[in-house]
Amino acid sequence: MRPIRILLLTVAALATTLAVLALGLYAIARLSWSEARAAGWLTAGLGLPVEIGQLALGYFPQPWVEVEQLSVAARAAAATDKLLEVERVRIVVPWRTALGRGDRIARAAVDSPRVHLQVDAAGRANWDELVERLAALGGEAPLTGSLGILEMEGGSIGYRNQQDGSAFELTGLTISGRDVVPGEFFPLECRAAIQSAGYVLHAAFEGGAMLDPDHDRYAGRDLTLSGWLGGGELGIGGVELAADLDSIRADLAAYTLGVRGFRFDGLGVKGGAEIDLAALDTSPVAQFKLATEPFAPRTVGHTLKRPLPETTDPAALARAAISLRGEWSGDGLQLEDIRGELDDSRFSGRLSLPAAGLPPVIRLHVDQVDLDRYLPPDSPEASKAASPQAALQSLLAELQSRTVDAEITVGVARAAGVTARELKLTLVPDDAPAGAHP
Repeated sequence: MRPIRILLLTVAALATTLAVLALGLYAIARLSWSEARAAGWLTAGLGLPVEIGQLALGYFPQPWVEVEQLSVAARAAAATDKLLEVERVRIVVPWRTALGRGDRIARAAVDSPRVHLQVDAAGRANWDELVERLAALGGEAPLTGSLGILEMEGGSIGYRNQQDGSAFELTGLTISGRDVVPGEFFPLECRAAIQSAGYVLHAAFEGGAMLDPDHDRYAGRDLTLSGWLGGGELGIGGVELAADLDSIRADLAAYTLGVRGFRFDGLGVKGGAEIDLAALDTSPVAQFKLATEPFAPRTVGHTLKRPLPETTDPAALARAAISLRGEWSGDGLQLEDIRGELDDSRFSGRLSLPAAGLPPVIRLHVDQVDLDRYLPPDSPEASKAASPQAALQSLLAELQSRTVDAEITVGVARAAGVTARELKLTLVPDDAPAGAHP
């Protein structure tokens, strides 16, 4: 059973259970033992220790049940190891639902839910038991009903993996939705902050969402995203981020995901992309297209605290743009149909970064370039005695020091007053077979 389906079934089961409690405990809800009895029922149902601080009921204007200080332990043997903690849950149902003649929930409100996810040194996840129990309880019956108002505030999710040391913290999670019906789009808003590896991302998005757990299909449309990224090497100043997309669709039954009409603006770059993911259950394969508007490379470098090298011409590296299509899989990264511009030069080619330690493959053609502009100000090659060949080799010195399979051609290269046509630089790995290159 898919995790999202399990989550939705959990919400539905919890809401139904609380509604039943509201009807059955009318006369005794305020007695001290009612919380313990309700916690015992939930513990028996989930197979994990459940604690309830306080249970309250009401019937005007609609039946409602409210639970405070709800917690679920990660394992039956470790009641203090909490997997889920919630300050308050409030469920409101129409009278028709309370009388068993409907399955609509008028309102579900959750305050300060805290989820603590951990993977221990042996690779055991603390949520495995809960997922397995919910899978056994949920069955395969179709989800029906609807939810009028969904509200969640102050949520957090923490993740720690003792095997690889990875971790992240999601805080300030706020979600609101209206008229949630399985298989239909509904308006959704979400805000959260994510901290990981010294970086902090504050993000908010809104748009249409669709949940169809019976067919394991989920989608979003007309989504807009705004945010701020800081910390790490970006410092406390950070950068503003913005994006929007036309649609995103995930078919978990087919293990595919597609993104259409994705447009971004951040780190000094504007552009767009389309992405297709397949075989998510076995060996994921990603196919994508990417294109940017003209941007300033030096500005991007300063934003990332990676200033570009100084050049003889201070105006060099001032303008660039690129478009490409590519594929990433277990075999490595392939970039095809690379086209772009850098200052007054136009380039095209392809790049392959194979897996298994094989050398990168580069094929690049540049229509024309003034090499003098890009040499370091104090390099010997910047003198009038430098040839285009020497200037190009100087610029590619770092590339020549690595094991690569490269072929770079320049239609017209100018340096030190000399013009060279159809200039070619070929780099062959040391272990390349004889005749591998023309």
